[in-house]
Amino acid sequence: MIYFDTSALVKLYYPEDESKSVSHWVLNREEAIPFTLFHELELNTALSARVFRGDVTLQERENARKAIESDLLTGVLIKTSVDWERAFAEALELCDRHSIQLGCRSLDIMHVACAMILGCSGVVSYDRRQRSLAAAAGLQAISV
Repeated sequence: MIYFDTSALVKLYYPEDESKSVSHWVLNREEAIPFTLFHELELNTALSARVFRGDVTLQERENARKAIESDLLTGVLIKTSVDWERAFAEALELCDRHSIQLGCRSLDIMHVACAMILGCSGVVSYDRRQRSLAAAAGLQAISV
């Protein structure tokens, strides 16, 4: 199973430069993407921030949210529960081992921690530091 961070997931639901390649990659893999409450919060926050900045209309945000719901119904995304206490403990360990060298932010560390405790083999991300952390943690670091 491959874990997508928010920088990659948002490209599925809002057009960006890399959106076509991410969509193509997801379709070719034919493997469900784990979708946690953390993803839901970050995607909603990212889309709402774009409305705030005037980059996205309320209707575009609503369309993206409907597309997410559709992908949950069709199995592109699969709701996945996370043991948050375990995730925070793993994130703290990752922070202690790697943050000084890599400059990772807390939310990036949480994504990698979630990927690890969900048993994912890799992380798709467009954040260089997060990919470095994933690799340091023994996961495949993927930029589509």
